[in-house]
Amino acid sequence: MDVGQVPPELAQQKFPLDPIVLSREFNALGDANEQCYSRPGPADPTLYCAQSSINGYWVGYRWYKFVDQPALQRAKLSDASKVYMQQRVETLHGMIGRISRWLKPGEVPAGSELAHIDPVALVTPPEGLERGYVPIGMWESPHKPPGCKKV
Repeated sequence: MDVGQVPPELAQQKFPLDPIVLSREFNALGDANEQCYSRPGPADPTLYCAQSSINGYWVGYRWYKFVDQPALQRAKLSDASKVYMQQRVETLHGMIGRISRWLKPGEVPAGSELAHIDPVALVTPPEGLERGYVPIGMWESPHKPPGCKKV
């Protein structure tokens, strides 16, 4: 919808933040019931964490090989499919910073209100995990996770 078509009373409406949002916790650390997190498990067992400068929340994540990430374990992919998918992701990651038909360069114009990304969500892979690996959230809470390496 074009912004000019939004009724003024809706455009001016303010929606308060539900305070319960800032007290919730997601904890996938050591949960034996979720085998998808541990089989085959992360490529790096280190729990990396950072604290949001926006809401103070702590986020903890581990690095998984792309095809070993928990969401894909539920897909029950064949070995051939995993090999193909992993190769494609490694190729795409290798294109970062270059112009390609897959990854388009450019920045959001200054002053744009298209989106806001909390800097805590922008992570840098550890050395050796730059291609073919992804961060998987294991913890989100107003409290610092146990045993984390702050980044």
